[in-house]
Amino acid sequence: MSTRRARSSPGGLTIRTRSGSQASKRLAALATIGAIALLALVPTSATGQDVSDEEFDYAQTFRRSAGLPASDRVVADSFSEPGYSSERYGLPLNEDELRSLSERSRIRQEMQPAIREALSWGGYGGMYIDQEREGTAVFWFTHDLDERRDRLDDLMPGEARYEVRKADYTYGELREAKDAVARRSGAFAGEGIEIVEMGPDDRRNRMAIGVASDVTSAREVLENEFGPIVRVERASAGEMDCPRTNCRPMKGGLHVLGDAGPTDYCTSAFLAKTNAGDLRLVTAGHCMIGRKDHTWTHNGSSLGTAANHTLNSNNDTCGGNYCADAGWFQLDGNENVTDRHEFLRTTLIYSFDGVRHDTAQQVGDWIWRAGRTTDIVTGQITSRNKLKKTIGANGTTYWIDGVNVMDRDARGGDSGGPYWVEYDFAGDRFRMVAGIHSHSTNDTNHPTDPCEEDDNNPNVTDCRAWYTTADTFEDNVSLTICTKQTCP
Repeated sequence: MSTRRARSSPGGLTIRTRSGSQASKRLAALATIGAIALLALVPTSATGQDVSDEEFDYAQTFRRSAGLPASDRVVADSFSEPGYSSERYGLPLNEDELRSLSERSRIRQEMQPAIREALSWGGYGGMYIDQEREGTAVFWFTHDLDERRDRLDDLMPGEARYEVRKADYTYGELREAKDAVARRSGAFAGEGIEIVEMGPDDRRNRMAIGVASDVTSAREVLENEFGPIVRVERASAGEMDCPRTNCRPMKGGLHVLGDAGPTDYCTSAFLAKTNAGDLRLVTAGHCMIGRKDHTWTHNGSSLGTAANHTLNSNNDTCGGNYCADAGWFQLDGNENVTDRHEFLRTTLIYSFDGVRHDTAQQVGDWIWRAGRTTDIVTGQITSRNKLKKTIGANGTTYWIDGVNVMDRDARGGDSGGPYWVEYDFAGDRFRMVAGIHSHSTNDTNHPTDPCEEDDNNPNVTDCRAWYTTADTFEDNVSLTICTKQTCP
């Protein structure tokens, strides 16, 4: 058994790591060493003069969220100096930074068995990964903190950074509060409080309520009704105005075009199969509202017809709520799909190695998204298990349950695009499908109105994108996501 050490962390908390004789030195020099071999770097072609305000803002906010150097000078130099690559994360990082994130990714994957075990312990109040502190895992428990630390010491990998904090509420209580707010949302609407989102806030051990109406008055009413377990913040309802939408054979991450004009486009998420083994191409459900049997095309020729979606009015799977924003195409007979587990990441084709299940998608984990309009974006998971109000182009209100949230916006046409998690293990890079893009805030749609960075200000809508998780999709439709494991 390797030895255990403890050191103080900001705020007087305790961070414990178990380490062999070299592990602590490796963690201290994480920015300069790593055990995982990297793909060959592809230098960026941009110069400082070529970089838009939005590209600069994305690079700077990503670096801050990852705990990497993020001054204006560092960011500007990263776009012009040699030795930087944008291939993996969509912004220029040097070799040392890529090694640091790669090592962090490997350790995060090795944490997963311990995280899965901790979910079942009494008093569990949630957890998240603090990327600003080199991927530290933060666990919340309501009681027996020393015992929980000792158990984690035995379970966590030797190089892991982690800490235990005192929770006010269990995760079950947060989920119960979410359901209670959902039951009362109609009544609050009658009082002028438009609730559009609710779900656990794993970073704060609270249940976050997003409101599109005045936050100050809503906070007073909602906190009086539900008590200190809730945290009220500004949010907005998703607007499914569906600008719906190009590398055959068909796969995830492609531009798909409907028959209602040049802006009727979305993005494909992945292929899935029926119980009989027939293939379906999956996208967002809201791309298909009122579109059953309509023909969709890819690169100028038909790919198939809209078959069905999960937003039908007779869907009562979640007690009146809609569980997923997902739809699928029946492919034309001439669509010869050979590698059914592939997706277009950027200009390169990769495979989905498997499914990233809900319990392995934690707040603070890195998440990737591909879309017709924004191409590839990397960010962090900021919330899980959300219940989200969204409004369709037909004016119908839908509540979509089981959605996770990413801290990066999307644009029109990204709907339906794939989300996935990447990690390094035993010298290989794995990519696991995580979900389907639904919609986002529009904070970065204008270069002078970038993402708000103050996460502690609930009156400002941060950049967010919502996605139906892979588990939620498979739990609510009779389709299995195609990966190397399921569609070899």
